[in-house]
Amino acid sequence: LANDLALAAELQGARVLWGVTTSPESAPFQALSDALRSALPLVASAELDPVRFAAIARVVPDIRSHRPGLPELDALEPEADLLRLFDALAALIAALARPRPLLIILEDAHWAGRTSASALEYIARACGDVAALLVCTFRSETAGAAHPLRAVRRRLPQDRLAGYVAVGRLTETDVRRLVCERPALAARA
Repeated sequence: LANDLALAAELQGARVLWGVTTSPESAPFQALSDALRSALPLVASAELDPVRFAAIARVVPDIRSHRPGLPELDALEPEADLLRLFDALAALIAALARPRPLLIILEDAHWAGRTSASALEYIARACGDVAALLVCTFRSETAGAAHPLRAVRRRLPQDRLAGYVAVGRLTETDVRRLVCERPALAARA
């Protein structure tokens, strides 16, 4: 389903970035940094100030090879440091969405931690009027009741910043119908 969404978005002119969280999340912001790394030349060419790029380099270190001379940032209190990073990520997403709409698909968010969930909520709030769509897939049976994304999923729709689509398991009939609706896939089946 995420592939279909990505294809539909690309066909309509959107730019698509894709990231995945592994089990367990190997580092905070894993899916988001994975998505940004997948388009590193594009990301590095965004119109963004060097301080924000330096903050982003914390989670996407390879950016320094594309943007030499980025400043070393002064240490801040942990919460202020996170806010600086969240602000930089939101500014980058807004910059990437300026020339054409942006779709960021973050898969397997049920393995993401609290810091990643906080980043997604911050970005959603900061980019509410930007032509960007963040799609997070997660398995509700894996993301327990205390999972941080569940709280984010409850708060953002209240402010009209997010929606939620529950997708149940596909039956064999559902899979056959999906395959048959795609001639290219049906030929391979």
